[in-house]
This record gives sequence, structure tokens and C-alpha cells, in this order.
Amino acid sequence: MHRCLPLLIFTGITLGGIAAAATVAQTIALPPGPGRDQLMAACTRCHGVDVIATQRRTPEEWQEVMSVMIGHGAQMTDEEYQAITAYLSTALAPAVPPTGN
Repeated sequence: MHRCLPLLIFTGITLGGIAAAATVAQTIALPPGPGRDQLMAACTRCHGVDVIATQRRTPEEWQEVMSVMIGHGAQMTDEEYQAITAYLSTALAPAVPPTGN
């Protein structure tokens, strides 16, 4: 029993960490909108929503990110690319700084 104890502790800690990370990733939601479903299907194959939801980029920057992801193996049709890029450019655009006065 004593020889198995370290393995049991390691397994418990590892599974607990995985479960906690999965819970955090599931609680982060992207705003609804056209292209969101395509994004979920294409982009979450490799990483969680948390990686996407925390970023704010211009349309040009999202196009660059999408091109890089395709270079890394993301697969989507041209129509899906357009829908996802349009969604990201709208839903995750940079915050507009307040104007002075």
C-alpha cells in the first residue's frame, strides 16, 4: 500500500487540475452572433474558448491570426473563414477608448 501511495497522490492531483481547468474553460462564453458556431467548431479543436475570449484585435489582426492558425493546421472552408473572421472582428474588437471632455 505504501508503494502505491505516491502514485495515487500524483493521479489525484493531476485529475483535479485537469477538472479545474476544464471547468474554467467551460464557464467562459463567447457572445452570440453569426460565425460563432463555425468558430466553436473550427477553433476549439486545438485550444479552449478562454484563449480566444481574452483577446481583442482589429479586423486586420484577426485575419492575420486566422491565417497563422490555418498555417498550423486549422481546417475550414473559405465561407467559414469569412464568417469566423467577421465574427471575431465584431465580437472581439478592441475596446473603443473614451473620448476626452
